[in-house]
Amino acid sequence: MALGIYRPVRILLPKLESFSTEFEDPNMKDSMEHIQPLLGSSIDEIYINTLNVTPGPTNVEDFVVSLARLCPNIGSLNVECPPDFISEPLSAAIRELVCRLHQLRVINVARLSLTPELVIHLLKSNSVQYLQQIEVSKDIRILELKKIFLKSHDIFPKLVVLEFCAHSWELAADVLDLFECHKIHQLVVNSALGDWKVTPTSIPQTLTSFAKFSESLSRHPSVSSITCLSLSGSISVPLELPGQGLRSIPSVFKCLLHLKSIQSLHLSLGCESNLDDPWLAEAAPAWPHLRLLKIQEDGSLQPSVTLAGLLPLLKFCPKLSYLTIPINAKPFSATLLSSAVINTTIATSLAFPASLIESPSKVFRCLTFMFPMLHSIECSGVHEQGNQDWKKVQKLISHSSLR
Repeated sequence: MALGIYRPVRILLPKLESFSTEFEDPNMKDSMEHIQPLLGSSIDEIYINTLNVTPGPTNVEDFVVSLARLCPNIGSLNVECPPDFISEPLSAAIRELVCRLHQLRVINVARLSLTPELVIHLLKSNSVQYLQQIEVSKDIRILELKKIFLKSHDIFPKLVVLEFCAHSWELAADVLDLFECHKIHQLVVNSALGDWKVTPTSIPQTLTSFAKFSESLSRHPSVSSITCLSLSGSISVPLELPGQGLRSIPSVFKCLLHLKSIQSLHLSLGCESNLDDPWLAEAAPAWPHLRLLKIQEDGSLQPSVTLAGLLPLLKFCPKLSYLTIPINAKPFSATLLSSAVINTTIATSLAFPASLIESPSKVFRCLTFMFPMLHSIECSGVHEQGNQDWKKVQKLISHSSLR
């Protein structure tokens, strides 16, 4: 139906607040001019899916830019793009759209580049609360951005969510230093060189590079108010260099001890973190509100954290409900079981990478003591014997939960 000639459609939907469109529909591009009468000043949320936009200029770019005129009061802009491609004309059109909107609260735009023009506009609007999927490439004019931020008296005073992908951990540190906001609750940083998913082709960053980011996080104004932190990317650890081996890794994670309000912590850094029982014993008291802890490693070495090393988490993190961590599943003694002072957690399921178990039955007893509400265990990895051992533990837990 040719809605474009039926003007009363706008009157029929005078309170329409949300609009979603998918350009992957082959008929969508031909229908855009007929959709425009549906859009008006009442629209607050826009969702655009550009997964099937062909390279080169199209009328899609014109439609995107026209949204600023048709829907001047957009507060939430959400754009999904292909994971490995977005045409420059479309990218420029999206940036132009953002720069024409003055009431944006939520900017969730895949691969949105931090250009000086964009930053100046957003700093003036003073309304941004969510800034997600920002891409920071090696070509970013970081010095020019620093000058812009220095001229701003109040940097994003309402910003609570910041998510960005940087070309390196050093560049991620520079970006974090720019956003000296005091109310950030959720911080997501990916250093997979422009890819939101860590892939085998991602070039690993050095431990020194990550240490710079760790220092930036430690001194950030929001570090004590962050409730959700996710760090993903890659770190290369040259074992042959003094001070750069596995023993030096826990020191760069000292920044995590400053997360006094943390509820969700996810680390996926493509290396062995070498976090051990003493480190976890030091960290647990700093995380009284922790609900989710997910640490992913490459599985090339035996984990340093033991079952006994999890006891401080249970003592100091009573709200812990989801735990994924590489462990060395050594059963601990009955004396430690009886003397340990722990809180009952609400965790019903756990996830561990596959590894050898000394005694599945003893590990089962330790786990059910620590997690009385435990119903299941998820085991991942390619360690054949380790998978078999954990399956035995899972079977014992399943039988126990049925009683």
